[in-house]
Amino acid sequence: MIEKAMMAIVLFFILPELMGLLLVHFTKKDKYNLGLALIIGYLIEFGILEILSIITIIKVYSVISLVKKFMFIVGILSGISIIVNFRSIIDIFKELWNSIKETPKILAIIVIFLICFQVYFPVKYMHTDEDDSHYVGSSVTDLETNTLYRYSSTTGVIHTPNNKYIFSYFMSLYSVLSILLNTHPTIVAHLVLPVVFIPLVYLAYLELGKELFGNDNKKTMLFLIFMCVLNIFGNYSIRTNFTFFLFRIWQGKAMLANFILPVAIMLILKAENNENKFMYYILLCLTSLGGAYTSSMAVGFVPITIMLLGFSIELSKFKDKSIPKHIINMIIYLLCCMPNLLAGLGYMLFKI
Repeated sequence: MIEKAMMAIVLFFILPELMGLLLVHFTKKDKYNLGLALIIGYLIEFGILEILSIITIIKVYSVISLVKKFMFIVGILSGISIIVNFRSIIDIFKELWNSIKETPKILAIIVIFLICFQVYFPVKYMHTDEDDSHYVGSSVTDLETNTLYRYSSTTGVIHTPNNKYIFSYFMSLYSVLSILLNTHPTIVAHLVLPVVFIPLVYLAYLELGKELFGNDNKKTMLFLIFMCVLNIFGNYSIRTNFTFFLFRIWQGKAMLANFILPVAIMLILKAENNENKFMYYILLCLTSLGGAYTSSMAVGFVPITIMLLGFSIELSKFKDKSIPKHIINMIIYLLCCMPNLLAGLGYMLFKI
């Protein structure tokens, strides 16, 4: 049990944090931002799994080989991050300490309580629905056959190439974590991932709130409380992102709506509010790649979100820039959507 707990800390905190610090190191304003680094770390993991999962499915490689390749890449990136950020360790923890001191204590306690409340109930009262037979069933089938999305979890027949999950096989995450934690995919999906993903989503809202309210800690905390209330009382329909957030956060489409899209909005705002825009465009492209991994719906939703918000910002600054500059910025935003556009092209070629 202790070994699993230590492995979970490494997988869900240390490795994503190190990989995220590798990229945020090259930003100016967020160079020591541990929260943003953790978010970026998960996007890197999603991006790696997106590419490896497609290769594994098409080439019919084993799940074990997928896990080995994933951990090798993650290990290399984490090692490079340690070397790059070695001299910045003290500054990183100073930034964290200053951030904690400046946060309103009472509001922070309320936020933590509400988040823990939301984590507790999905774990204590596990929600199941028809999607379990596919998402969890596919992962179990993959582990039993040591292949990735080769056999149908319901009929046992070999999948045809024209299947919509080829380019967004989020279930490979369950298989990878199941092997690394030596835990059944059902436990990974319904117990482990809610504990990790729910706080991760609120971490994304925290960074978004900082951009919306100009790093005003009080307003940011109130924003988080408002989001907590929306999520807790948002089950007025089975189709809302609030319902998916608390009941099905372990599913890719729930992560798309509650994590990927808010992160995309947050990174666009950061790009507009900072001088070093190039690095934020890279992170936005990485968000697009991570979105493609979570759900096939990202093919439409992520580009629409990025292009509409980008267009709105450019329109609001129309008098401050020349027309060619506006066009160039919109082309850059379009390039950031390329992972999703390429995934959409793949769906068209496979006639899905």
